[in-house]
Amino acid sequence: MTRMNSAVTLYTTPECSDCNLLKGWLKQMGIPFDERQLSYPTGTRRSDPLTVVDGHAISGPLGEQKRAIFEALTMTVLG
Repeated sequence: MTRMNSAVTLYTTPECSDCNLLKGWLKQMGIPFDERQLSYPTGTRRSDPLTVVDGHAISGPLGEQKRAIFEALTMTVLG
């Protein structure tokens, strides 16, 4: 259902639990992705993963990202 040649990049940080959950979901769905580990200066953190699908950034809570990623990948198949 998804276009497997879509470029999916996931930007994560080591302390981000949602990042690990999203990586697991992408693997479970069979969606290939590249991971880029980020680090932030002491005292700043990003609590949500940042996902880029075919050049379009998707951010926000885990549930919203999963829906948006699925929609973006489905649109490339149907569009």
